[in-house]
Amino acid sequence: ETELDVISLAIKYHLTILTKEARAKLLVLLNKDKFTFNNHIKRLKEKGIFVPWENGKTLMLNQNIQHSVEQAMKDGEIKITLNEHVN
Repeated sequence: ETELDVISLAIKYHLTILTKEARAKLLVLLNKDKFTFNNHIKRLKEKGIFVPWENGKTLMLNQNIQHSVEQAMKDGEIKITLNEHVN
């Protein structure tokens, strides 16, 4: 549930690039502690929802997700499926 909240808030507030400032804003919006928040970001990165951006230290929302959401907004319906990686 929190992972979906992270995604939806990132899109809603146009925080698709997770700069230090964007992370701080998401942390406040989610009302979570930093440790919990970072764990959710790590899981979303492992699932390919957030991907490395520019220098590799910053993350951004996967452009395929952004495109899917934009298209879904035109269609009036959003469906998100998260698959866990099996190692």
